[in-house]
Amino acid sequence: MPAKSISIQKKLLLVAVVIFCINLTILLLHSHAYGMDGYYYAAQIKSYWSKGRFFSRDISPVLYAMTYFSRLGSDIVIMNKIFVSFLAAACVWPAWLFATNFLPRRMALIAAGFFCATAFGGMYKLTFVKNYAAILFFLLFAHALLKRDAFTIYRGAEIFLWLLLTAFSHKLTAGLALFVLFYMVIVSRRAWLIGLLLALAGFLAFFSVRFANVLNWADLSRFDGLFQANPVLPPLEFSRAFTAFKLSAVEGYVFFILFIAFVAVLLKRRRLHKQHGLLLLLCLLAANPFYNYESEGLGFRFYLLLMIPGSIFLAFLFRRGLFSRRYLVWFFLAAYSTLSLWQIQKNDPIDYKSIASITETLDLPQNHLLIVHQGFDYYYCYHKKGDAFHFLPEEKHAARPLFRIAYGIPEYMFRQKLILQGRNTRRLSPAYTLLPELDWQKLIADFSPAENKHLMTWRNPHKQRELYMHKD
Repeated sequence: MPAKSISIQKKLLLVAVVIFCINLTILLLHSHAYGMDGYYYAAQIKSYWSKGRFFSRDISPVLYAMTYFSRLGSDIVIMNKIFVSFLAAACVWPAWLFATNFLPRRMALIAAGFFCATAFGGMYKLTFVKNYAAILFFLLFAHALLKRDAFTIYRGAEIFLWLLLTAFSHKLTAGLALFVLFYMVIVSRRAWLIGLLLALAGFLAFFSVRFANVLNWADLSRFDGLFQANPVLPPLEFSRAFTAFKLSAVEGYVFFILFIAFVAVLLKRRRLHKQHGLLLLLCLLAANPFYNYESEGLGFRFYLLLMIPGSIFLAFLFRRGLFSRRYLVWFFLAAYSTLSLWQIQKNDPIDYKSIASITETLDLPQNHLLIVHQGFDYYYCYHKKGDAFHFLPEEKHAARPLFRIAYGIPEYMFRQKLILQGRNTRRLSPAYTLLPELDWQKLIADFSPAENKHLMTWRNPHKQRELYMHKD
């Protein structure tokens, strides 16, 4: 192997080690998991080892990898943090491979560093672990598609392997991979690509019937509310929805401005290579002005994908000589990665410290079902306190003792409308109130429009389980 190639491989390994150390250090600053799905993974793993199955059906290879990795230690939450840190480090290699399709190998290394340091990536890896791992597989899939090598059976098998891992890891990234495959079929007009597309369609049709969390027709309901009639400025809408994440908001503006500059360059050259067309496609899928960028919605998930083309654009700036000293860039990336991850974890939307103290005080009847916001429900299940949903219960649960932990009921409302204060109707904290679900339904029936606007948020579940969730 040439000496230059060995040097790059060593640098990739060094970057991966630094990324692992930064991620693990930040994650271990707090004893609890992070985000609304933090305890979802922990509860799934605990269910698998105690009952022999996941409580929510899932065939994601990422979840199985997390599950078996957890056996290396005694604390599932800590092992999950170590796994996520390894995952963050592992993304260095696919990010570099993908970037080599647009940049020289050494510049691609800078792009991989930008990719791993982004605050957008931090939000993905801390909040949506399966989705982040699927991006790893997607980058390998896209790289295998873009390679200039002649088609062989081995290359076809490589592409199909990465595509299946992408499709089975997470639905959003599976859809992204399908868009990219369609694009390559159109621009390349290769017969083997059409065959690959047909083979994938057959596999997905079979697995969507046999297994959960594979693309199926029910997933079309996810697009309800994704688009809006009036165009918006994506980074502005994102910064309004996530006011606490300052670095992520700034990063979004930088990526969006670079996207506009990229479009301007393409228009000036009047030539569109398939590689550059792929970057343009990723930008349009991520930062569409007609998306609804509400908190945690599908538009938000798509928007975070700007980190893929954005890291390439930033490396282009480096290539053009805007940075003169590379070691300063690497120092900046390490510092920026640390700061962005710290800010994201510091602004966790779920206060697990309060939830932990509240959970200890609860003593509800056997076979009860608790309705409470996402994050709290998984924590409750993980600590074996009982069943909990972050959506309204179906009819089959009507005979069970149903309770709710409501969020944000004002003191005056508690005193005026919740007169019967017993063991099962009480203040748990200034923010949380425990009451029977029937009493909650009576209470909201009397809400004024202003009270409805204040209380009918994700912190007070008020919708039925989504159609696509019935498959999971």
